[in-house]
Parts: sequence; structure tokens; C-alpha cells
Amino acid sequence: MKTAVVNGTEISPEAVAFELERLVRFYHAHGMAEDEIRGQLSVLRDKALEQAIGAKLLLDRAAGLDLKVANSNDVVAKANKLVEQALAHVADPTESDVEEFYEAHKAKYGARTLVEAHDEIKDLLRHRLRGMAMDNFIADLRASATIEYVEK
Repeated sequence: MKTAVVNGTEISPEAVAFELERLVRFYHAHGMAEDEIRGQLSVLRDKALEQAIGAKLLLDRAAGLDLKVANSNDVVAKANKLVEQALAHVADPTESDVEEFYEAHKAKYGARTLVEAHDEIKDLLRHRLRGMAMDNFIADLRASATIEYVEK
């Protein structure tokens, strides 16, 4: 099994399993069939490792910052605050974005109208925009990190 050492600390199998579980739930909730998920497990495991690396980098960065949270020793609260700051500039998708997405993917929604699918589409687009911004933020953190991939 592949893992990574990030700035001298090995990513635990539990961290990767946690991220893999999150990915499986996400794809299942967004319409991916279970057999399709099973067929993609290898790819999802690699993605889960990358997400675990990103989480480790976020926690490390947050631990070193003087962010104002209720309990200054709570690294997770600091990491959440750091993510909040990193995503503060991301605007919500516009109505035009929602309409364009609906028109481009109309077949997926079958008999559902734009009004019926609106909130789902807006959430999906918001997730994509925030995901891209987070990917860029993590890429910046990765640029200054030492990451070594290892087979176990």
C-alpha cells in the first residue's frame, strides 16, 4: 500500500481510510453507483492519500499560526479558521452559472426543471469553486513541504 511522509511525519493508514470513506460517501451522494465506486477504488485510494497529505499540511500550517479561536491549543479549530480565510474570496455561483450548467447537463436532470434542480446545482457549483480554491491553497502549501511517497 502506498503512503507518504510529509515533513518527516508518515501519513497514517487511518488518515487515508478516513479520507477514502469521505470520498466514497461524496460520490455515492452525487449519484455514482456502488459498482462504479468499487471499480474506481484504486483511483479513490490515491485521491484519499492526496487529501490526507493536504489535511496534514493544513494542520501543520494552522498549528504554527496565531489564529484567534476559542481554545488556542485546538489545531482543528485553527485549521478550520485557516480554510475559512483561504476561501473567503470565493464568490457563490451566479444565477447565470446555474442556468448554464443546467442547460449543458439537462439530460442528467430528466423531467426536473431548473427551479427543481436549482439548489442542487448551486451547491455543486459552490463545491467546485471552493474545491478549486482549496486545491490552489494546498498546492502553495505543498510547494514548501517535503513529501516522499513510500510503498508499505
